[in-house]
Amino acid sequence: MHVGVVNGPNLNRLGRRRRDRYGRHTLADIVAALDALIVNPAGLTPYGKPLYDALSDTGLPVAVVHITQLYRYEGADAQDLFRGIATSYIAGFGWRGYSIALENLHVRRSEGPASA
Repeated sequence: MHVGVVNGPNLNRLGRRRRDRYGRHTLADIVAALDALIVNPAGLTPYGKPLYDALSDTGLPVAVVHITQLYRYEGADAQDLFRGIATSYIAGFGWRGYSIALENLHVRRSEGPASA
């Protein structure tokens, strides 16, 4: 299974900028090889609409990971924009949440569409 990692700005320049340093593969090349994405939106959780849109546009399954229980610390008013696109939503397992998300995506992939 090929899982994506969400990266920051300027990656649209991959394959064109400083090939000696960053290589010849474009971001499109990388995304084309992915089966799913895992994201921890962290501080972007309540208002990261550009990231939300970018993840939605891929059409790939998205596992959302939060290291802590968002609602435990933010209360009932906590807002998580990313819950709406999550194929898997993992919160409160610390760093292990990433492993849980990967396992969950793998199981969903192997079981097929009926598991969603």
